[in-house]
Amino acid sequence: MKRLTTLFIITLAIVSQVQAQSFGVQAGFNFSSMLEKDDDGKDNNYKIAPGFNIGGVAEMPITDMFSVQAKLLFTSKGFNYKTSSSSTKVNCFLFYTEIPIMAKANFEISDIGVFGLLGPYFGFGLGGRLKSGSTTVSIDWGSDGNNDDLKRFDFGMSIGAGVNISVFQFGMNYNLGLANISAYTDDGTKNKNRSFNLFAVYVFGN
Repeated sequence: MKRLTTLFIITLAIVSQVQAQSFGVQAGFNFSSMLEKDDDGKDNNYKIAPGFNIGGVAEMPITDMFSVQAKLLFTSKGFNYKTSSSSTKVNCFLFYTEIPIMAKANFEISDIGVFGLLGPYFGFGLGGRLKSGSTTVSIDWGSDGNNDDLKRFDFGMSIGAGVNISVFQFGMNYNLGLANISAYTDDGTKNKNRSFNLFAVYVFGN
């Protein structure tokens, strides 16, 4: 968690040195799942779960076309799981602090402001739970494959696009998790987050 906080503070410090920086607040929806595979192949029973994202945005223009955008988000991920041999459905809810640091390209198309986003994100697991029927258990975070469920630290790449309308930005992005967050790694077990996000940003400072 300290690494993520330090990273965001450094990014904001750089942004704050530029007079033309802008700040805003973001809110939106997530549609998340998880990739799980091992030496035997991929598990196809992971389904999409809805969630949310909310937080702050800082943007530093580099040129008229390009800028750097950093966000500090509280976001939810997870998945729904149902095996083909059972009617039991498992819901997983994961909560993260997440910092995307994105290169942003701005274009004008038919007098409409359009932008593209590309860059890494870094996440830290804050909490989570698994629910099956009336039973709910908490996620154990850590790296002990015998006692823990998932590793806290996550990172990956994000790509997105959107439009600028007055003081609002409306966009979508896809987060491709690159970190293996599974605490259990025997037999080549890997778990990686996947998330498609919709968001709106209100820009209140220039």
